[in-house]
Amino acid sequence: MTPLDVIQKVFPRATSPADLLQVLLGLALATAVAALASWAVRSTGHPVQRLGRIVYLDTPDQPTLIRQDLNFSGRPDFVVQTGFWLWKDVRPVEFKTGKPPAVPYAGHVLQLAGYGLLVEGETGRYPRYGYIMYEGGRSQTLHKVRLGPRLGWMAAQVVKAIAAGKCHPLQVPVDRRCSGCRQAVACPVLRASRGILSPEVQAEAS
Repeated sequence: MTPLDVIQKVFPRATSPADLLQVLLGLALATAVAALASWAVRSTGHPVQRLGRIVYLDTPDQPTLIRQDLNFSGRPDFVVQTGFWLWKDVRPVEFKTGKPPAVPYAGHVLQLAGYGLLVEGETGRYPRYGYIMYEGGRSQTLHKVRLGPRLGWMAAQVVKAIAAGKCHPLQVPVDRRCSGCRQAVACPVLRASRGILSPEVQAEAS
């Protein structure tokens, strides 16, 4: 069946070449209008909207994303959907403040890869790309980061090592975020710093 046969089946009144041409022009015009509307929304809205449709935003009413199989949870700043159908890709977006680097820091890339694991837990597919946006003063620098299965595998190994107590940061800022960390009990950095934590945080971390 040729494309013209399909058009005639969907539009049975299109019997002559002129009718078929009108149908094709109408479809092309509708596609162009939809693309233009999408571009207008992305170019005038929030910077993340320019990347795709926002499907997750780190706000109090949004749930924490959890990977039960990895004992891993987190809250990406944003998750956007790009493309459609076979070309659809759901990608994490991370915002960082400070002087934008020429290339993303390795730790930020690994964090983005970890959020990719959470996206995979929701969609069943590890994202091919993610974004890191650095905000410094009035300037914004966006980096498109290639993720893919290999980096996802590396992130999963780090997550598993942390969950097993075989890996921990050498230095971390000890604050109230420690109370919500699943590794608080086994964290040597936290244990060494308990003397400077408030009693409230010490009780929550114990």
